[in-house]
Amino acid sequence: TWRHIVRLENNYQQFIDTFNILSEYNYTKGILSKYLYLYQIFENFMYKCSLAELERSNGGRFFSIRDFKRMFETISDKEPQALLDFLTMVLTQPYPGAVNFGAYILAKFQALNTVGLTNAEIDTVLIQLNIKARKGRQFTYATINNTNIDLVYSKLIYNTRNSIVHNKATEFHLTYESMTQQISRVLEHFLIPSIEACTFYLVTDANCNLVRFTHRQLELWPQ
Repeated sequence: TWRHIVRLENNYQQFIDTFNILSEYNYTKGILSKYLYLYQIFENFMYKCSLAELERSNGGRFFSIRDFKRMFETISDKEPQALLDFLTMVLTQPYPGAVNFGAYILAKFQALNTVGLTNAEIDTVLIQLNIKARKGRQFTYATINNTNIDLVYSKLIYNTRNSIVHNKATEFHLTYESMTQQISRVLEHFLIPSIEACTFYLVTDANCNLVRFTHRQLELWPQ
């Protein structure tokens, strides 16, 4: 697994926050709590990805308040779209034994019917988590492919998180009491291992700069 390529001799200083969250994740037993820790990492990465891109485009030079304002408004006001934009970039990254992370994620999802889930049970989970296309069409196991896996994956990640932390009468509320065996298997065999793989890749692969800064300092005013 990706966690095996973490080496103490490598410098992960800029990912200290990520490793602190991963430490809590490792010590946590509950599957929903573990999922929320992983979502917190992805949430941080959404901001860091935009900030890293801004830092690269400026070459470490002077940042204006306007730059920060535009970046944070894009994320905080449109979190589902920001997550989709972030994951779309992640899924183009190379993955050992597959074309890229997108192919790995799709294969991982399609393999759910090999871990005790029928296609109909997977469809039920997709309905419970409200995984729909932009025009409101319900996604099913049979309709998910390499052209829409980025949207499906981002919606699964975001809607699962909302189902855990929100408690609206009009939404499915995911708790240990309401969690079915089918949802548990989707979490255990798909969402959690795939998010974990993405996380370890992003922090360990020095050739991937999506969430990696190239300068230790940001210049906040011209010298």
